[in-house]
Parts: sequence; structure tokens; C-alpha cells
Amino acid sequence: DLGYRISWVLRETRGLVAKIPGDGKALKDGPAKGGRGSIANTGTLWAACDELVAFAKRGFGGNLVRKTEEMRDTVKDVMEELKEWGEETGSDDDEDEDEEEDEDDEEDEEGVKEVTQSLEAAKIADTQAMLDDLMNSSSYIPRDDPDKIRERLESCLRRLRLVTLLYQAVAKRRFKSLPQTAPPAEEGSDIPTRLDEIMVLLKKIPERFGSLALAFYELDPVEIDKLMDQCFFDCFAVAELLIKPWDGGKDEFSDWVVKFQAEVKKA
Repeated sequence: DLGYRISWVLRETRGLVAKIPGDGKALKDGPAKGGRGSIANTGTLWAACDELVAFAKRGFGGNLVRKTEEMRDTVKDVMEELKEWGEETGSDDDEDEDEEEDEDDEEDEEGVKEVTQSLEAAKIADTQAMLDDLMNSSSYIPRDDPDKIRERLESCLRRLRLVTLLYQAVAKRRFKSLPQTAPPAEEGSDIPTRLDEIMVLLKKIPERFGSLALAFYELDPVEIDKLMDQCFFDCFAVAELLIKPWDGGKDEFSDWVVKFQAEVKKA
């Protein structure tokens, strides 16, 4: 992330410098050959610098907190979309079918816009595309529900709620306590390794839940069960990696993790 922001600043700086005339004449604002003018370039460069400064001020721990909160919001989006989908029902009345489909299309379009805007803020493009696909689905849980999709959905929603709490607790109880700069890979310290493993899992979980939501939309009980196991296995793994404070031992969050794992098993 830091490298991306630095390259953005350098790229915009080079673009602005390239517009300066070499003959000593005044810099023109008008765009050349379809490009941007100098004022637009200056504004973009300013924004890139502001973003880089904000990133530096947040520090190592602060940026991990921000990323975790963004991923939590994405999980919340999946949860809300699944909840709304579960509340929708199909109609057996042929006379009203076209009208209801029109209404559903309008709701789907609004849902797509809402999810897309939220995920753009979270900067998770893969999950955004997946959720957009989900909202274009028109399947419903059948009234007789022979595969017990609704039962699985209710269990998934309870667990999703717990997962959002996990992200919130991780940000508050573990990442906020990290220093301003990245901890060195000192001999005998497992913090860098733990952080690498934790962040891989935290990024993977929202994507897995997106796939799980797709399985619900397709009313596929086998895929639902498989993906649900994968999702919550990853959540257990994250919790296990964070059960101890960075300096070892045990604290209040350690006890919370044990309760979290028990609640996920019951849900």
C-alpha cells in the first residue's frame, strides 16, 4: 500500500513536470491532445500527496485497523444482502408475475448500486464483482424448502454477525496496540509471521463469504455446506492466531476468542 501511494505521487509529479515548457514560457492550463491541464494535474498530485501523508500519519497499526474495518464492512454487506434475499419470496400467480419481476428488477438495481458504492469504499474489487453478480440473481427459497436452504441461511446469518464482531474486536484489541512502525523481524519474534498469516486470512474471508452467498442464490446445499465449513474454518484460524497478545501470555481478548469459537459452533 505504501509503495502504491509513493508511485502515485511520483507518477503525478512526473506528469506535471513534463508539462513545464522548456523555453521559459508560462505554463498553459489547457489540456494538450486530450490530456489534462496543469490545474487538473496539480489537483491530482495534491490529492496523491494528501493520501500519502494520511497513510504515514496512521502508522503501521493504524493502517491495519483501517483495512480490517473495511473488510468488516464488506462482510456486513454480504450479511445484509443475504438477509434481504432470504426475506424475498416468489409468486405462483401467473397474472402478477410480470409486475413482480419488474419490481424485483428495480430493487435489484438499487441493491447493486448500494453494494457497489460500499465495496468501492472498501477497495475490494473482486468481492464487488461477485456481489454484483449475486444481486442479478432472481432465485428464491421455495416454500416447501426440501433442501432446508432457509435453515442453513439462518445459521449462516448468525455466524456472519459473529464474524463482524471478530473483525471489530481484532482491530480494537490487537491491531490498535501495534506500534507506529512495522515491528522488526527480530530473532525469536513471531509477530511478523503471525501478521502475514492473519492478513492473508482476513482478506480471504470476505471473498469466501461472497462465494457462499452465490451458493445460496443458486440453492445449492452441497456447495453451501462446503463453503460454510471453509469460511468458518478460516475464522477459527484467525481467532487462534490472535488468541495470545503480541508479547505472549493471556488477556481479556483471549477469553473473548474462546467464547467466540464456542458461539460459532452453536450458531
